[in-house]
Amino acid sequence: MHRIGVPALLAASLLVLAGCTPGAPEPDPTPTPTSTPSASAEPPAPARPTMAELALGPDGFEQLPLGETPTTGPEHAMVTFDPDACDGFGVWDADPSYAATGPGYGPGTAFTVTDFDGSGRLGRIDLNSADIPTDAGIRFGSTRAEVEAAYPDATVEDLGLTDVYVIAGDVGLLQIEVAKSESTGYWEAERIDVVQYIHTSTSDLGVFSVAASGNVLGVCAQ
Repeated sequence: MHRIGVPALLAASLLVLAGCTPGAPEPDPTPTPTSTPSASAEPPAPARPTMAELALGPDGFEQLPLGETPTTGPEHAMVTFDPDACDGFGVWDADPSYAATGPGYGPGTAFTVTDFDGSGRLGRIDLNSADIPTDAGIRFGSTRAEVEAAYPDATVEDLGLTDVYVIAGDVGLLQIEVAKSESTGYWEAERIDVVQYIHTSTSDLGVFSVAASGNVLGVCAQ
């Protein structure tokens, strides 16, 4: 009987462990590529809403909330900042698709915005015409009775020419100005007890009047 030498035995063991047989083709040393999950893509920016989809609440528009930086991009942006307007002071412009269809305040769009401090985070949104309602359906031209029915829990501030109905949100205040009947020396008869202006702004700005004040967004001071 012949004994298998140690080197021969070791070589045979390696062949068995490697799963190889003499004469078998060598395995391809190149590793087979495996698919790896791709990085999560950024979700696409939401489409620009139509004017008919907008309603102003205490915290802004659902699609353009107070305290946040607006979406940019020509196909999606509701507003853009023009740093060269007003002699370099800058103005936020609403997209032309929001052009007002009737008389109102401001630069001709149905709403205007500002960030106040240059941060890009919106601090105030004004309605400029009856094209856009509040979240309870109040528009320019609504009556005092309609405002009180829509917002029975609103507080009321007497600011001289107007009573301001104030509705608080998480970060802002919706303010609806109604012409006062006592101010017959200023308002035409058909405007008394009718909504004259609507805006919402961050709570830190408090309650203020826009109607008859010249405090209108989007218009350069003369």
